[in-house]
Amino acid sequence: MRAALAAVAAAIVFAPLQAIAQTPMVPYFGKNQIRYTNFRWNIYTTDHFEIYFYPEEEQHLERIAGYAESAYQHVSSDLKHDLAFKVPLIIFKTSSEFQQENVIPGAAVEGVAAFAEPERDRMLLPLDEPPDLLYRTITHELTHIFQFDIIPTSLIRRNLPLWLNEGGADYEAGYWDPLDIMTVRDAAVADIVPKMSEMEGYGGFNNPRLIYNLGHACYERSASSRSATRSAPPITAATSRRIRRRRRSSRRFPRSRRRQAI
Repeated sequence: MRAALAAVAAAIVFAPLQAIAQTPMVPYFGKNQIRYTNFRWNIYTTDHFEIYFYPEEEQHLERIAGYAESAYQHVSSDLKHDLAFKVPLIIFKTSSEFQQENVIPGAAVEGVAAFAEPERDRMLLPLDEPPDLLYRTITHELTHIFQFDIIPTSLIRRNLPLWLNEGGADYEAGYWDPLDIMTVRDAAVADIVPKMSEMEGYGGFNNPRLIYNLGHACYERSASSRSATRSAPPITAATSRRIRRRRRSSRRFPRSRRRQAI
Protein backbone atom coordinates (compact mmCIF):
# COMPACT_ATOMS: atom_id res chain seq x y z
CA MET A 1 0.00 0.00 0.00
CA ARG A 2 2.79 2.38 0.93
CA ALA A 3 4.47 1.72 -2.39
CA ALA A 4 1.21 2.40 -4.24
CA LEU A 5 0.69 5.70 -2.39
CA ALA A 6 4.26 6.71 -3.16
CA ALA A 7 3.70 6.00 -6.84
CA VAL A 8 0.47 8.06 -6.87
CA ALA A 9 2.18 10.94 -5.04
CA ALA A 10 5.06 10.91 -7.51
CA ALA A 11 2.61 10.99 -10.40
CA ILE A 12 0.79 13.97 -8.91
CA VAL A 13 4.00 15.89 -8.20
CA PHE A 14 5.63 15.34 -11.57
CA ALA A 15 2.55 15.61 -13.79
CA PRO A 16 2.45 19.47 -13.83
CA LEU A 17 6.16 19.59 -14.59
CA GLN A 18 5.70 17.34 -17.59
CA ALA A 19 2.73 19.38 -18.78
CA ILE A 20 4.72 22.58 -18.50
CA ALA A 21 7.68 21.09 -20.31
CA GLN A 22 5.46 19.91 -23.15
CA THR A 23 3.67 23.25 -23.57
CA PRO A 24 5.32 25.30 -26.36
CA MET A 25 6.24 28.94 -25.74
CA VAL A 26 3.93 31.16 -27.80
CA PRO A 27 3.55 34.96 -27.86
CA TYR A 28 0.58 36.09 -25.78
CA PHE A 29 0.56 39.89 -26.24
CA GLY A 30 -2.77 41.06 -27.64
CA LYS A 31 -4.40 37.64 -27.35
CA ASN A 32 -7.05 39.00 -24.97
CA GLN A 33 -8.34 41.51 -27.56
CA ILE A 34 -11.44 39.58 -28.56
CA ARG A 35 -12.79 40.08 -32.06
CA TYR A 36 -16.14 38.53 -32.75
CA THR A 37 -16.60 39.89 -36.26
CA ASN A 38 -14.49 39.40 -39.35
CA PHE A 39 -14.78 42.86 -40.93
CA ARG A 40 -14.47 43.01 -44.73
CA TRP A 41 -13.05 46.48 -45.15
CA ASN A 42 -13.57 48.69 -48.20
CA ILE A 43 -12.48 52.26 -48.87
CA TYR A 44 -14.69 55.13 -50.04
CA THR A 45 -12.77 58.28 -51.00
CA THR A 46 -14.06 61.86 -50.78
CA ASP A 47 -12.29 65.20 -51.22
CA HIS A 48 -10.77 65.11 -47.72
CA PHE A 49 -11.39 61.61 -46.34
CA GLU A 50 -10.68 57.94 -46.90
CA ILE A 51 -13.66 56.26 -45.26
CA TYR A 52 -13.10 52.65 -44.21
CA PHE A 53 -16.36 50.70 -44.08
CA TYR A 54 -17.71 47.17 -44.40
CA PRO A 55 -20.68 46.10 -46.56
CA GLU A 56 -23.21 46.28 -43.70
CA GLU A 57 -22.59 50.05 -43.50
CA GLU A 58 -22.84 50.86 -47.18
CA GLN A 59 -26.37 52.29 -46.90
CA HIS A 60 -25.04 54.96 -44.48
CA LEU A 61 -21.96 55.82 -46.51
CA GLU A 62 -23.17 58.91 -48.40
CA ARG A 63 -24.70 60.39 -45.25
CA ILE A 64 -21.47 59.92 -43.26
CA ALA A 65 -19.41 61.33 -46.12
CA GLY A 66 -21.67 64.40 -46.14
CA TYR A 67 -21.27 64.88 -42.38
CA ALA A 68 -17.49 64.51 -42.63
CA GLU A 69 -17.07 66.98 -45.50
CA SER A 70 -19.37 69.50 -43.80
CA ALA A 71 -17.38 69.18 -40.59
CA TYR A 72 -14.14 69.64 -42.54
CA GLN A 73 -15.36 72.88 -44.12
CA HIS A 74 -16.45 74.19 -40.73
CA VAL A 75 -13.23 73.37 -38.85
CA SER A 76 -10.94 74.36 -41.72
CA SER A 77 -12.67 77.72 -42.08
CA ASP A 78 -12.63 78.40 -38.36
CA LEU A 79 -8.97 77.47 -37.87
CA LYS A 80 -7.89 78.88 -41.23
CA HIS A 81 -5.96 75.70 -41.98
CA ASP A 82 -6.10 72.93 -44.57
CA LEU A 83 -4.78 69.41 -44.20
CA ALA A 84 -2.33 68.18 -46.82
CA PHE A 85 -3.65 64.60 -46.60
CA LYS A 86 -6.91 62.71 -46.66
CA VAL A 87 -8.06 61.77 -43.17
CA PRO A 88 -8.60 58.02 -42.59
CA LEU A 89 -12.10 57.70 -41.08
CA ILE A 90 -12.86 54.19 -39.79
CA ILE A 91 -16.53 53.64 -39.06
CA PHE A 92 -18.31 50.84 -37.20
CA LYS A 93 -21.99 50.03 -37.39
CA THR A 94 -22.50 49.67 -33.63
CA SER A 95 -20.74 50.55 -30.40
CA SER A 96 -20.15 46.87 -29.62
CA GLU A 97 -18.35 46.43 -32.95
CA PHE A 98 -16.42 49.66 -32.31
CA GLN A 99 -15.10 48.12 -29.08
CA GLN A 100 -13.49 45.38 -31.19
CA GLU A 101 -11.17 47.86 -32.93
CA ASN A 102 -7.46 47.06 -32.87
CA VAL A 103 -5.99 50.42 -33.92
CA ILE A 104 -5.28 51.08 -30.23
CA PRO A 105 -6.32 47.90 -28.42
CA GLY A 106 -8.39 48.71 -25.36
CA ALA A 107 -8.98 52.37 -26.25
CA ALA A 108 -12.65 51.89 -27.19
CA VAL A 109 -13.83 50.99 -23.71
CA GLU A 110 -17.41 51.47 -22.60
CA GLY A 111 -18.14 55.19 -22.31
CA VAL A 112 -15.75 56.22 -25.12
CA ALA A 113 -17.87 57.49 -28.01
CA ALA A 114 -15.00 57.87 -30.52
CA PHE A 115 -11.33 58.73 -30.68
CA ALA A 116 -8.61 60.16 -32.91
CA GLU A 117 -5.02 58.94 -32.80
CA PRO A 118 -2.03 61.17 -33.65
CA GLU A 119 0.41 58.64 -35.08
CA ARG A 120 -1.41 58.12 -38.41
CA ASP A 121 -4.14 60.76 -37.97
CA ARG A 122 -6.98 58.23 -37.94
CA MET A 123 -10.53 58.76 -36.64
CA LEU A 124 -12.65 55.89 -35.33
CA LEU A 125 -16.32 56.04 -34.39
CA PRO A 126 -19.56 54.01 -34.35
CA LEU A 127 -22.67 55.03 -36.26
CA ASP A 128 -25.40 54.12 -33.77
CA GLU A 129 -25.95 57.68 -32.53
CA PRO A 130 -28.64 60.27 -33.38
CA PRO A 131 -27.70 62.31 -36.48
CA ASP A 132 -27.01 65.56 -34.60
CA LEU A 133 -24.80 63.83 -32.03
CA LEU A 134 -23.00 61.88 -34.75
CA TYR A 135 -22.19 65.07 -36.65
CA ARG A 136 -20.88 66.73 -33.47
CA THR A 137 -18.76 63.67 -32.72
CA ILE A 138 -17.21 63.77 -36.20
CA THR A 139 -16.52 67.51 -35.78
CA HIS A 140 -14.96 66.95 -32.37
CA GLU A 141 -12.61 64.19 -33.53
CA LEU A 142 -11.74 66.00 -36.75
CA THR A 143 -10.69 69.02 -34.69
CA HIS A 144 -8.15 66.77 -32.97
CA ILE A 145 -6.71 65.82 -36.37
CA PHE A 146 -6.30 69.52 -37.16
CA GLN A 147 -4.67 70.07 -33.76
CA PHE A 148 -2.21 67.23 -34.37
CA ASP A 149 -1.27 68.83 -37.71
CA ILE A 150 -1.03 72.44 -36.50
CA ILE A 151 0.97 71.69 -33.35
CA PRO A 152 3.01 68.49 -33.79
CA THR A 153 3.67 67.15 -30.30
CA SER A 154 6.91 65.59 -31.53
CA LEU A 155 8.32 69.09 -31.99
CA ILE A 156 7.28 70.52 -28.63
CA ARG A 157 8.22 67.20 -26.94
CA ARG A 158 5.09 67.08 -24.81
CA ASN A 159 1.37 66.59 -25.17
CA LEU A 160 -0.97 69.54 -25.34
CA PRO A 161 -2.78 70.32 -22.09
CA LEU A 162 -6.04 68.40 -21.89
CA TRP A 163 -8.14 71.56 -21.50
CA LEU A 164 -6.59 72.99 -24.67
CA ASN A 165 -7.08 69.82 -26.70
CA GLU A 166 -10.54 68.78 -25.57
CA GLY A 167 -11.85 72.28 -24.94
CA GLY A 168 -11.01 73.27 -28.50
CA ALA A 169 -12.69 70.17 -29.91
CA ASP A 170 -15.85 70.79 -27.85
CA TYR A 171 -15.84 74.43 -28.93
CA GLU A 172 -15.68 73.52 -32.62
CA ALA A 173 -18.55 71.05 -32.11
CA GLY A 174 -20.57 74.11 -31.09
CA TYR A 175 -22.82 72.56 -28.46
CA TRP A 176 -23.23 72.75 -24.70
CA ASP A 177 -24.85 69.90 -22.85
CA PRO A 178 -27.05 71.35 -20.05
CA LEU A 179 -25.22 69.23 -17.47
CA ASP A 180 -21.86 70.58 -18.67
CA ILE A 181 -23.11 74.16 -18.32
CA MET A 182 -24.21 73.38 -14.78
CA THR A 183 -20.78 72.01 -13.82
CA VAL A 184 -19.03 75.15 -15.09
CA ARG A 185 -21.42 77.42 -13.19
CA ASP A 186 -21.05 75.34 -10.04
CA ALA A 187 -17.25 75.53 -10.30
CA ALA A 188 -17.43 79.31 -10.70
CA VAL A 189 -19.80 79.70 -7.73
CA ALA A 190 -17.64 77.42 -5.57
CA ASP A 191 -14.52 79.35 -6.67
CA ILE A 192 -12.61 76.20 -7.65
CA VAL A 193 -11.67 77.25 -11.20
CA PRO A 194 -7.86 77.04 -11.36
CA LYS A 195 -5.53 79.37 -13.22
CA MET A 196 -4.94 78.35 -16.82
CA SER A 197 -1.28 77.68 -16.01
CA GLU A 198 -2.43 75.18 -13.36
CA MET A 199 -4.95 73.33 -15.52
CA GLU A 200 -2.88 70.17 -16.05
CA GLY A 201 -4.39 66.75 -16.70
CA TYR A 202 -7.85 66.42 -15.22
CA GLY A 203 -7.14 69.17 -12.70
CA GLY A 204 -7.72 66.91 -9.72
CA PHE A 205 -11.48 67.22 -10.12
CA ASN A 206 -13.84 64.37 -9.26
CA ASN A 207 -15.70 64.98 -12.52
CA PRO A 208 -13.36 64.23 -15.46
CA ARG A 209 -15.64 66.20 -17.80
CA LEU A 210 -15.05 69.43 -15.90
CA ILE A 211 -11.62 70.06 -17.42
CA TYR A 212 -13.18 69.65 -20.90
CA ASN A 213 -15.91 72.12 -19.99
CA LEU A 214 -13.52 74.68 -18.53
CA GLY A 215 -11.42 74.48 -21.69
CA HIS A 216 -14.56 74.96 -23.77
CA ALA A 217 -15.45 78.03 -21.69
CA CYS A 218 -11.90 79.42 -22.17
CA TYR A 219 -12.27 79.17 -25.95
CA GLU A 220 -15.63 80.91 -25.81
CA ARG A 221 -14.22 83.67 -23.65
CA SER A 222 -11.33 84.14 -26.07
CA ALA A 223 -13.68 84.23 -29.06
CA SER A 224 -15.97 86.69 -27.28
CA SER A 225 -13.07 89.02 -26.46
CA ARG A 226 -12.08 89.02 -30.14
CA SER A 227 -15.65 89.96 -31.08
CA ALA A 228 -16.11 86.70 -32.96
CA THR A 229 -18.81 86.75 -35.61
CA ARG A 230 -20.09 83.23 -34.90
CA SER A 231 -23.49 82.91 -33.20
CA ALA A 232 -23.62 83.46 -29.45
CA PRO A 233 -23.00 80.21 -27.56
CA PRO A 234 -25.38 79.10 -24.81
CA ILE A 235 -23.31 80.40 -21.88
CA THR A 236 -22.89 83.82 -23.48
CA ALA A 237 -26.55 83.95 -24.40
CA ALA A 238 -27.59 82.92 -20.90
CA THR A 239 -25.34 85.57 -19.39
CA SER A 240 -26.87 88.24 -21.63
CA ARG A 241 -30.38 87.21 -20.58
CA ARG A 242 -29.45 87.47 -16.90
CA ILE A 243 -27.99 90.93 -17.45
CA ARG A 244 -31.16 92.06 -19.20
CA ARG A 245 -33.30 90.66 -16.39
CA ARG A 246 -31.20 92.45 -13.80
CA ARG A 247 -31.54 95.74 -15.67
CA ARG A 248 -35.32 95.37 -15.91
CA SER A 249 -35.62 94.42 -12.24
CA SER A 250 -33.42 97.37 -11.19
CA ARG A 251 -35.76 99.76 -13.01
CA ARG A 252 -38.88 98.06 -11.61
CA PHE A 253 -37.93 97.79 -7.93
CA PRO A 254 -36.15 100.09 -5.46
CA ARG A 255 -32.65 99.00 -4.52
CA SER A 256 -33.77 97.65 -1.14
CA ARG A 257 -36.35 95.37 -2.79
CA ARG A 258 -34.32 94.19 -5.83
CA ARG A 259 -34.61 90.45 -6.50
CA GLN A 260 -31.54 88.34 -7.11
CA ALA A 261 -31.37 86.78 -10.56
CA ILE A 262 -30.78 83.02 -10.47
